[in-house]
Amino acid sequence: MDGTGVTHQVAGTPPRLNFNVPPPWVPGNPPDPSVKASFLLPEGSQVRAELLVFEEAFTDGNVDLYFQRVQAYAPTAFASFESLGTASVPLAGREGRRLDFRFSPAGKMNRLRGRFFALVEGGRAFGFLFDCGAQDFDALASAFDGIMTSVSFADAGGAGTGGSVGTAPGPAPAGVYTDAKGLYSVPLPPGAALQESLLFGAIYSMPAGGQISFFTFEGEEPVANTQAQVASGKTPHGESRIAARGREAVVALYSSVNAETKVAYATLFVRFPGTGALVIVSVPADRYQESQGWILPFIQSFQFR
Repeated sequence: MDGTGVTHQVAGTPPRLNFNVPPPWVPGNPPDPSVKASFLLPEGSQVRAELLVFEEAFTDGNVDLYFQRVQAYAPTAFASFESLGTASVPLAGREGRRLDFRFSPAGKMNRLRGRFFALVEGGRAFGFLFDCGAQDFDALASAFDGIMTSVSFADAGGAGTGGSVGTAPGPAPAGVYTDAKGLYSVPLPPGAALQESLLFGAIYSMPAGGQISFFTFEGEEPVANTQAQVASGKTPHGESRIAARGREAVVALYSSVNAETKVAYATLFVRFPGTGALVIVSVPADRYQESQGWILPFIQSFQFR
């Protein structure tokens, strides 16, 4: 990275998005498939601010609908979430949206400030999340906004001057999943393929109609709320406890029938007390017994940091 910064490109699936991140920002390691790029603003041995760039398929409508979804999801993703207002802002020659908010890391008293920018183009939704200490926000807000003024879309043959980030078209191969916050990692079961990257997680498809959804929240309350919402209308069949690598998993089993396809499903909610991790495993009910061959080793393989 030279004195003028580097143009980065989210280039996996058209439309391709370019943006310039100047020094002293440095690239980070995207910890999760939903994070297409990560940047840190160092200050000595500490990190003063962070930028995470998200991309996901979004064919449900315009930027307003995507932004509504972000606003509805934010209180479950950030502990002690407090909205500080929204605004319409120009981004890459399009109309974007901005959300300012406060939150606290789980179990801590210090307050952080976040600024999220939303943009939708060509069936793809893009999100830029900046966060820093509340005491630093006023000094850094202009730097955040400055990065956003560099956002543009490449034409069909366009390419950034720096390395591209993101994933290639099509499902990602099976490997190791690491959540966006770096809380844990886990080997993916054979046959797992990335289906969709979410703002704070990812969904993987499994053979024979199975699915694994990963979520990471700030604290346990959003985990409980999300589980209650998804489990609504399903029939509970009890809980069990499974020893993972250094942490206990609480696994709740539910059953349900898809109203449209009439296919019966078994759904497992896997949470790890003391963390904001939630994993939802769903398989067709007639495949549940044979799926035990990969479900149990999968849960036992979670490695927390």
